[in-house]
Amino acid sequence: YTAITTGVGWYEKELLMKRRDGSTFLALVRGSALDRTSPESRSIWVVGDITERKQAEASLSYSVSLTNAALESTADGILIVDRNGKISRWNHRFVDLWKVPEELLDIRVDDQVLSHVTAQMADPDAFLRRVTELYEHPGESSLDTLSLADGRIIERYSQPQKIGDDIVGRFWSFRDITARKAAEARILRLTHIYAALSETNQAIFRCT
Repeated sequence: YTAITTGVGWYEKELLMKRRDGSTFLALVRGSALDRTSPESRSIWVVGDITERKQAEASLSYSVSLTNAALESTADGILIVDRNGKISRWNHRFVDLWKVPEELLDIRVDDQVLSHVTAQMADPDAFLRRVTELYEHPGESSLDTLSLADGRIIERYSQPQKIGDDIVGRFWSFRDITARKAAEARILRLTHIYAALSETNQAIFRCT
């Protein structure tokens, strides 16, 4: 293990140590000279078992890694905001979907990202009004469709983020459904055409 800090008259390092029964543990060893002018004469040492702390840190790191992998593997743009309006998490799909500049995400203020997204709406006022309603009612969930000024159609899902029973933030998910909506419109149009032709009692031929 690499020393954390060392210097004249003091020492701190993580070491793998062995107990009398032969078992090992990870220890944080700290030493300090009682007389810094003569460090080798007298010193005091403290040894602490940090095995559980290190295991907890490793477990947390693994959980964070899994969460990051899950966020980046989804086709949806994800944004998570805490109760204070600070952005806590996002994925790259969110950045690509809304063309968010990195400097806006770096400061982690939701208001500025919200302004950037609002400017892309076909009806900015309606979009902002619904966002405000959801923030004013933190326990509410929502599923709706957004029309953008560039012609895209985005499905937006939002729900409260909870730890136990406590609401700690809000989860936003965005999916581009432009192609799906276009396909649905084509199918509906053809259905209406076939229905109209059927009512004329005329033979219908389809050539491919």
